[in-house]
Amino acid sequence: MAKKILEAAYKAAKAADENAGIAALDPNRVDAYHGSDKLFDRFSSDFRGTGEGAQQYGAGHYASSGDLTARDFTPRDEAYEEELLSLYNRLEKGGDEVGASLVELAMLHYRPSDFRKIADDPEYDVEVRKSASDMADWIERRNPNIGHMYKVTVPNPDEMLDWDKRGKDQTNFVKQILRDAGLYSDEKGGRFMYMDASPLSSSYEAATERLKNAGIKGITYIDKNTGDRNYVVFDDDEIKIIDKFGIPLAVGITAEKVIGDQLGRAENES
Repeated sequence: MAKKILEAAYKAAKAADENAGIAALDPNRVDAYHGSDKLFDRFSSDFRGTGEGAQQYGAGHYASSGDLTARDFTPRDEAYEEELLSLYNRLEKGGDEVGASLVELAMLHYRPSDFRKIADDPEYDVEVRKSASDMADWIERRNPNIGHMYKVTVPNPDEMLDWDKRGKDQTNFVKQILRDAGLYSDEKGGRFMYMDASPLSSSYEAATERLKNAGIKGITYIDKNTGDRNYVVFDDDEIKIIDKFGIPLAVGITAEKVIGDQLGRAENES
C-alpha cells in the first residue's frame, strides 16, 4: 500500500514535469515557482530581500523551475519538521506503512490541499483516503508557518545574465548589452561582471538597476542542491503571477526525482 501511494505521487509529479511550461502564453517567457511568507497580488521591490534567502545571487525577485526548490525559500518551521520526523518514526516503528508514507509526503512539503486530493481520489482504498484526510486535518490544526506558493512566468533566460558562465559563454543578447555597457569580458564570470556594474559601492541594488536599465532582464543560475534552474528577475513587472497555491501534489523535476528515489527504496524493501 505504501508503494502504491508513492507510485501515484511519482506519476503525478512526472506528468506535471512533462507538461511544465505549457501555462506560459508568451513563448518568450517560461514558467517558474516562487515561495514567500507573504500573500500578495503582484511583486514589489519594496519587499526584496525580506525572504529566507540573502539575495546572494543578486538583487531581484527569486523564482525556480522546481517547486520544491521554491518552497525552500518559504519560512522553515523547525518545530513542525521535528514533529513530522517524530510522527514518521512512531508510525514506521508501529508498522503503519500508509501513515508513514503520508507523513513522508508531508516532509516533501505536501500541504492540506494536496492530501485532500488523495482523500477525494476514488483510485485509493478507504484506508488511504481516511488517513490522507486525517493528515490534512492534523496539519491544519498544527497550522505550521509554511508560507505561500505562487506559480509565475519570468522572462526568457536567454535575456538573463548567467551567474556562473564566463562572458564568452553568455548568450549573444547578453554579450551585446554587456559590451554596450562597458562591462563585457571574455573570461570573467557572470557574477564578477554583475559586481562590476557597481564597482564603487559594491551594491547589488545598484548593479541590478544598472543592468536592468541596460536591458538585461535578470540573473539565472543552477541550484547547487537540486539542479533546478533559478531566476532573479530585476523588474517588478517582469515576474507575473499566474496561480496562487495551485500546485497539485509535488510538481517539478525535484519532486519527480525525490519521490522516484523513495519509490525505488520501497521496491527494494518489498
